[in-house]
Amino acid sequence: MSKTYELLNDDLVILFKEFCYSQRQKNIILVLKQLSKEREVYQYRLAKKIKCSYRTSLRILHFLKKKGYAEIIKKEPSSKRGKENNVWSLTAKGKSLLELLIEPVPNSVLKQYDEMRLSLVEAERG
Repeated sequence: MSKTYELLNDDLVILFKEFCYSQRQKNIILVLKQLSKEREVYQYRLAKKIKCSYRTSLRILHFLKKKGYAEIIKKEPSSKRGKENNVWSLTAKGKSLLELLIEPVPNSVLKQYDEMRLSLVEAERG
C-alpha cells in the first residue's frame, strides 16, 4: 500500500463514518471539488454552487476545517451590517484527499481488501 493510502486511510474512515449516508458523501466530495476548482470560495455562495442548503454547506466546511482539509484564508467585511464573509480554500491535505477519492483504487489495494475480508469470513465460520 502506498504512503498516501496509509496516511489518509484513518481520515477516510473517520470521514465516511461521520457522514455515512450517500448524499452526505456526495456533498462532501462536491465541496472538496468546488474548493479545488476555485482558489477562493465564499461560504455564502458555496451552497448555491453545490445545490444544497446553506446550513449543510457550513457543516461540511467546518467538518473539513476540523480535520485539516479546508481553511478560512480571509474574512471580508459584509456589504451590509452583520458577520464578516469567510473565504475558504483547500489545504494540501484536502487536495491529497480529493485525489484519493477521485482516482481509482489500485488493484493491489482491492486484492488486499478481498484477502482480509475472506480471512474474516473464514475466522467467523471456523
